[in-house]
Amino acid sequence: MGLIGSVRRAAFTRPHLLLLTAPGAAEVRIAVERFARRRGWPLADSPADADALVEAGVLHGEMAEVAETVWRQLPAPSIRMPLAVPAEVEPGLADLPARLASWRPETGEEPEAAPELSMADRAEDRDGLKLDVLHVPLGPLLPHWPEGLRLVTRLQGDVIQHAEAEVLGLGPDTRSFWAVEDRRAARRLDAIARLLGVAGWTAMQWRCQALRDRALADEPRDRLVGDLKAAAARIRRSRLLRSELTGLGAVAGTGDAADRLHQWLTEVVHDLRAPGGELAGSHPSAAEWLDMLPDTVVGAELTAARLIVASVDLDTAEAEQRSTTGVHHG
Repeated sequence: MGLIGSVRRAAFTRPHLLLLTAPGAAEVRIAVERFARRRGWPLADSPADADALVEAGVLHGEMAEVAETVWRQLPAPSIRMPLAVPAEVEPGLADLPARLASWRPETGEEPEAAPELSMADRAEDRDGLKLDVLHVPLGPLLPHWPEGLRLVTRLQGDVIQHAEAEVLGLGPDTRSFWAVEDRRAARRLDAIARLLGVAGWTAMQWRCQALRDRALADEPRDRLVGDLKAAAARIRRSRLLRSELTGLGAVAGTGDAADRLHQWLTEVVHDLRAPGGELAGSHPSAAEWLDMLPDTVVGAELTAARLIVASVDLDTAEAEQRSTTGVHHG
């Protein structure tokens, strides 16, 4: 038992966290990301890769049902950890390695069978070829994904032909963490970090997360602006990132994904220098983005669709509880 315990303790020094966040619980999510980044703990991409299911905020309705389904898919040993408020994050996560090392199965537990995948239909694509049609949901459990957003897509080949968007888990107490004027710069840094995470630039994602945390901590603005300008200059110089984002998700008034990223970078520097000032550019509301998003991703491949979603900075806590449908792309 001593050897087994030692092996377990060594195995769980860097547990993988699967993060499921309720709409409006950005502050809890940020606290989890900060803790994991400082400890070098990875955030899992799927239940199969996770040691713990971390529920950030209070999950309502269908989000609670998603958590139940996902929890049953985690391989043993695993821990389920509800964290309703930021103050619970540090003590809860600090204790996680010890809890995993001492984990014992509960009697009578049986693993849940994986859900069966629906069979594909067939339909003609734009070139007149017969290709499988698959219904693929994106979210609400995806890394760097808007909290509670579910995008149900219909794929033909690898291209989205139709999409429907809805926000799950809006409760009577849901409030936007970002609906405070002096958090505007931090919100943009959070959006930039999430977009870079989807694009695969992990080092710069963490750098922008750290800048976001410093902005939320009210660090002196002059020092923060200097570090931000250096990061922004490097992001703007990246030809690879520009090639990934250019032409994706073009929307009248906001441009494409690359344009929106560059606008965010400009806004952050401006807002840190002059907090509360007016910003140039168009910023659709959460409800407007929810309306536009299905049509914006139609015609894109799944990877590109995830970049498009990350580029719109959709705060689901501000959205109405409804679903929207995109046009068919034939």
